[in-house]
Amino acid sequence: MRVNEGYKRRLLRTAIVAAEVIAGVAIYILVFSVAGKGIPCVFRKITGLQCPGCGMTRALTALVHGNPAEAMEYNALSLTLIPLIGIFLLIRAVKYIKTGKEGFSLPDIIFLLICLIICIWFFLSRNNLI
Repeated sequence: MRVNEGYKRRLLRTAIVAAEVIAGVAIYILVFSVAGKGIPCVFRKITGLQCPGCGMTRALTALVHGNPAEAMEYNALSLTLIPLIGIFLLIRAVKYIKTGKEGFSLPDIIFLLICLIICIWFFLSRNNLI
């Protein structure tokens, strides 16, 4: 019985976190669509350079409106790396629900390092630093 209770608790906890994230993103995109203003990039205001996330709000809004080409123009990571990270998080959530383990395995760490390298490369290339 204990294992079953733990499973249900982890499932509920994961569902609540997922619902909060989805609601937050939906509200943010809705506010951006209506107001036309997103969260300003502090990094860009200070340095004048685009961070890897610059344009992501506009890209997500373009995706919501069914325009992937426009989304790709705003931020290429919106159609490339972000879906992969989403799948990674989904797999981690399923593992957590089933086993209760929260730590990172070596493949998880390698995947995240590759994502970091891609983000750094994207930052350097979009700012013509390489």
